[in-house]
Amino acid sequence: MSDGVARRRRIPAPWVDVGARLIALSIRHFPVVLIDRGLAHAPVDVVTTDNSDAIAEGVSALIAHGHTRIGFMASVRHLSMTAERVRAYRTALTKHSVALDPTLVRYLESMSDPVQPCAESLMDAGCTAIVASNNVLTSQLLAAFHAGTLSHRNVEILGYRDPGYGAYPLDDAHWLEEPIGEMGRLAGEAIIRRVADPLATPQRTVLRASYAPRGATQAGVRRG
Repeated sequence: MSDGVARRRRIPAPWVDVGARLIALSIRHFPVVLIDRGLAHAPVDVVTTDNSDAIAEGVSALIAHGHTRIGFMASVRHLSMTAERVRAYRTALTKHSVALDPTLVRYLESMSDPVQPCAESLMDAGCTAIVASNNVLTSQLLAAFHAGTLSHRNVEILGYRDPGYGAYPLDDAHWLEEPIGEMGRLAGEAIIRRVADPLATPQRTVLRASYAPRGATQAGVRRG
């Protein structure tokens, strides 16, 4: 949100009871595999990614470049992945003795909230670097710079790069990347395993996101 005040959002109704629905499916031994995020108390296979180390490494790199006012564009509060990524950002700042300013963390709905006013507000607050915490926010932020609406502002960006989407040059930002292809492959293996043995104990597979500095290609996939 552009004013920096995180308004309380109502969680959409479909998300409220999705855990109960998944539990009901698992009781009937219907094969289910969750990708990217799990749900508490849902006994199903999960393939997900830990972004903590990659974000901490990226924020540390920004600090090493001299940035001490680093804005953070986060997704909606109720997602576990949002909490994980904000926590990693704050941990990196604390590790390097950079003062925490809660007004520099802005929560947005990636698919509907405008990114440009939020970016302008962060830069007006003195931010010389911005972390965009998912690939949608990153794409919208870079699009604003390429369209010329933010090109007059001098800011360094740490954002997510979708490996299948190369719209922006590697020099545009420092990059975080989730191993999307590997996640898909492991999810396929998990669903086949679940079909073959519906009573098997659910497994949780955690991969690790990677960080690469501006202009570099991404590092390899790391298993958690």
